[in-house]
Amino acid sequence: MLRKSSVERLLFHLPNQQPIVFQDYESIDNVCNRNDGLASKFLVWFDANVDYEEAIELTYAQFPTKFVYHAYDR
Repeated sequence: MLRKSSVERLLFHLPNQQPIVFQDYESIDNVCNRNDGLASKFLVWFDANVDYEEAIELTYAQFPTKFVYHAYDR
């Protein structure tokens, strides 16, 4: 039986310093042109503070208890 941890690691980064993961075989042009690093959980938390009044009261650590981050959609 596979169990999912109830602990979530919340990463943070400096402005425009989001981590980008890529495979050895990917071309540098494809990696540089991808948008997958643009909307990190950290940046979405900031956006939610602007878009949702109830998010303003939440710390970054509390945010996942009230909002869901869909990694596929970012």
